[in-house]
Amino acid sequence: MSTPDAPQLPEQVRESLAAAYTRYAEAAASRRPERRALGAEAADLVAALRVKGWPATHLAEICGVSSERLRQIGKQYATGAASQVAEDAPQYSAPARRRPRTVRPHLTREEAAAIRELAPDAARNAGSLPQDSPYRLASDRLTSLVRGHHGRGVIWAELSDATRPWEQWPIPPETLEAVREAERAGEPSPLPPVLRISGLRQRVARHS
Repeated sequence: MSTPDAPQLPEQVRESLAAAYTRYAEAAASRRPERRALGAEAADLVAALRVKGWPATHLAEICGVSSERLRQIGKQYATGAASQVAEDAPQYSAPARRRPRTVRPHLTREEAAAIRELAPDAARNAGSLPQDSPYRLASDRLTSLVRGHHGRGVIWAELSDATRPWEQWPIPPETLEAVREAERAGEPSPLPPVLRISGLRQRVARHS
């Protein structure tokens, strides 16, 4: 079935194609001798439209038959003669495929602030600390938050950026680019992340 945004044949061409097939079908049903000539008329029109790129499914839909049936008629009756009707049809242009737009989730200011506040204590956690250690508690809470946010689609880079000592969230793109440029160059970072991407990945993996 044609989609609503698919190109459509001009109305007069659609009507001519439907009428040509109907004349053939009625003649074939009653086995009238003119069925071969009428079949050739319909088949040659379909062939000419196919040359212009019109899909068989679209043409079959107009005729009220399957694409396979239309191919059978063409194979049996087509003569290769030019079709005057088809000259009024434009070249088919397939509609551009629409890719579904994916909206990537982001941290809110409150969510990023929670990560920023927990990160320094979480980074000081060591495996030998007691269960009620504030550093261990902060580490467990941070890991839980990171796992949840990444699970809903927030990327690792953004989660790591949330551990930076930022004052404005989201961090302005020009500020973030300057920070990363300095880090790539091995220079002191004006906003160093407390936990890098690799560290966050390891935390989530250890507690999975």
